[in-house]
Amino acid sequence: MERLTQPESQIKSILEGLGYPVKWWSQQSVLDPYNIIYMQMHISRIGSRRPFCADFALHYAQISIEVDGEYWHRDFAIEGKIRDQDRDRELRGMGWKIIRFPSSMIDRPGITTYIASALHQLIDV
Repeated sequence: MERLTQPESQIKSILEGLGYPVKWWSQQSVLDPYNIIYMQMHISRIGSRRPFCADFALHYAQISIEVDGEYWHRDFAIEGKIRDQDRDRELRGMGWKIIRFPSSMIDRPGITTYIASALHQLIDV
C-alpha cells in the first residue's frame, strides 16, 4: 500500500470529516457505492496506456481533488505547472472537474469550507 504525504493525510481527514468515506483505489473499486472518494485513483486516458493518477477522486461525479505539494510546485518548477495545466485540460475534455489547490492552503482557516463548497458546487453541476 502506498503512503500519503502529510498534506494528503490532512485532506483525507477533512474529507472524512465532511462525511465522505475515503479509501485506496483498486480495480475492484468500481463495485463500491457511489459516494466513496478514492485516493490515488487511476483515470484511463484515450489513446494512452498510462493513466492519470488523481490524488483524490469522487468517481461517480468525475471530480478530481489535487493537492499541489511544495516540492513539485515551486515557483521555478515551470515544467510541473505546465504538465498540470495540460493534464487538467485533458481531464476536463474527458468530462472531469478539478479542484486544485496548493498544500500551503491546508492549514489556513476555512479550508474545510472551501473543499465542501467546491464539492457541492461541482456535484450539483
